Amino acid sequence: MVRGRKPKYVVDDNGRPVVGLSFDKANQNYYNTHFKIDNIKKVIFGKDRIESIFRFRKWEMDRNSEEVDILEGQVEVVHKHADYYSPMDALTGRIPPPLPEDLQNIYKVPESFIWEKARYLLLTAKPQEIYKKLGLHITIDDRPPTKFISLKKLGEIYFEGKELSRSHKYYSQSYWKEFIRVIGVTNIGDISSDGIYKYQDFLTSKGKRKKWGSSSMNNRITAIKTIIRYGSIYCRDETQTPKIKEMLGMTDKLIMAKKQNGGKPEPISKEDYQLILENETNPIYRAIWLFALNTACRQTNLCAVKWTDIDMEQKTFSMPRPKTSIIRSAILWDRTMQALKELPKNDSEYVVPVRPRTISTWFRQKRLQLKMNKQVKFEHLRDAAASIPIHNGGARLENVAVLLGHLFPGQANEYVTRHPQVTKSAVEAIEQYYFGKK
Repeated sequence: MVRGRKPKYVVDDNGRPVVGLSFDKANQNYYNTHFKIDNIKKVIFGKDRIESIFRFRKWEMDRNSEEVDILEGQVEVVHKHADYYSPMDALTGRIPPPLPEDLQNIYKVPESFIWEKARYLLLTAKPQEIYKKLGLHITIDDRPPTKFISLKKLGEIYFEGKELSRSHKYYSQSYWKEFIRVIGVTNIGDISSDGIYKYQDFLTSKGKRKKWGSSSMNNRITAIKTIIRYGSIYCRDETQTPKIKEMLGMTDKLIMAKKQNGGKPEPISKEDYQLILENETNPIYRAIWLFALNTACRQTNLCAVKWTDIDMEQKTFSMPRPKTSIIRSAILWDRTMQALKELPKNDSEYVVPVRPRTISTWFRQKRLQLKMNKQVKFEHLRDAAASIPIHNGGARLENVAVLLGHLFPGQANEYVTRHPQVTKSAVEAIEQYYFGKK
């Protein structure tokens, strides 16, 4: 007599034991209980209970497809066709048609027996056999469930796959980390509309608290959508693509902020511009202040400018914008060239060895130090470059578009058509307005 403890079987969601499947607490996995008695190899079905039950039953089906017959004594013989119903009628609930009078020895089968045999058939037979016997089209998808990538990995597809400027990469990474932290999930399979709405509420609340302009909110939303869209195109694992595209569709719920001034340019005044220039002795920020007005660059664009984008002999500047790759160009003033030559020597490939946030901090401190109006913004330098050449210098719109890095209708994005010389009338008008005659 073999002595030993009774085997403990795993229980399914209905509270019934799954005979033959046990859980190994030491290794935290599920295995076939009777592998020693059956003299077969121990099979590990995984660590998840539901998935392990499914795999165990599939495994049992593959190794056991014997026919199940009704044994003698399990049925009651009846000689009245009115009491007749078949196993199939029991399964489908269909009322059987009247039987011929000459049909005798009909079997009346208990309903519990039918369900028991049907259940056994489902657990042990192959799908083709189930279809044939029960008249049901049953297929079993035994492919492993898709393991979705993390949001961190999705971000890496963008940051490592696309060539980005130093500043653009820095800000996009910070926005992406903020997005992951706020929605509270770590992989794309857990993304939901609730998480997207939560992020929208976060932006709205923080925007009011920090007194953001429209661009602060819109830059974040644009960065999030760009990262997800890039992943939906360039993710090498095709099983992930549908979920990434679904996630991209959810971001359509994010609402962009409207510009408070209606998009009208607000050029900085001559007095305010000259006040900062005359009171700045640091060669780095003096060069930034001149270069920004001369080329219509924002802080992020300034930090992306490399020495290779400047021709010191021809006194010109030309580079593709980091986001759009549209070529922007400008002729550089003599005063701008002199400021660039006075910059401290360093090994960096970038002209301005600071980050956009550092420029913003410097500007706010300088504005406070000089007791200037808080409504004066660094962005007003670009507004000046956009409006003054047209209103005060008579420059053409397509020429100003090259300076701003915009693509004018019908204008090709080629260096020949966007050569720095195209901007000559525009940059001369700006210099004339702020500095007078040379």
